[in-house]
Amino acid sequence: MKKITSIHDLTNKKIVQDGCMITVSGILVDLFNPTSDMILIEDIAHGLANTCRWNGHTQMFWSVAQHCCWMYDLAPPGERFKYLFHDAEEAYWGDMIRPLKNMIKQKYPEIIDLMGLMRNMIYDKFEIEHIDQRVRDKDFDLLKWEFESIITNQIYPIADFMLPGRAKHEWLKRYENGKST
Repeated sequence: MKKITSIHDLTNKKIVQDGCMITVSGILVDLFNPTSDMILIEDIAHGLANTCRWNGHTQMFWSVAQHCCWMYDLAPPGERFKYLFHDAEEAYWGDMIRPLKNMIKQKYPEIIDLMGLMRNMIYDKFEIEHIDQRVRDKDFDLLKWEFESIITNQIYPIADFMLPGRAKHEWLKRYENGKST
């Protein structure tokens, strides 16, 4: 694992080399050639907690971490980790709105494949069964709920909106609880 300590190329205004990112713990992650040692649970929690769903166009801040916590809470016992981690690659790739993701899937499928590779690497590192259609279906159900309540405000949300610090804490708490069961 490589930690970043200096600017990559100041002359060309590149903090890090193309295709890479820096996590909050200072790890340089190569999105095109990731390795499992680049992945830390704290970075996943931090990235998800600070990434707002729907490109930020929600009535209040609604993070990917909070979405994943709800997925965990709705999951069948014994499968909660699959649900908690279902968007874990977004800690590195960001949350892409579905219409854009669908277009990228058609025009640049290798990008979607790289995102899937990152997700699978995370699942493998933490010994989690890979997502299945039930997870995808529940994710879509929650997406519809988010649209009706925190986007269009058709249904006033029965949600306790979490700011990033709390969302990170709640995500990590579920991670720790899940490890002990």
